[in-house]
Amino acid sequence: MILPEGEGCVGSLVHHMGKEHQALDAAKNNVRVWYNEIENKGLDAIIVTTSGCGTTIKDYGFMLRNDPEWAERAKKVSSIAMGRDRISCDT
Repeated sequence: MILPEGEGCVGSLVHHMGKEHQALDAAKNNVRVWYNEIENKGLDAIIVTTSGCGTTIKDYGFMLRNDPEWAERAKKVSSIAMGRDRISCDT
């Protein structure tokens, strides 16, 4: 398990409250941190157990689609996010 230094709140609450600037700042921070892990350390999945947070991470690619600096990295991060709907655990 990797817990990348610098990751933070995914921005779900502020996004849903219409505070788009704060939501995009949170998204950019996490995209920066997680993309660095993808590129340098082989991060292959982001596991999210809170549905609202997972939905927001999966939307990073859409949220940043018009920002040429962030669009491709955000799309990659979104593509590896997995919520409870895609995780199975044997007990």
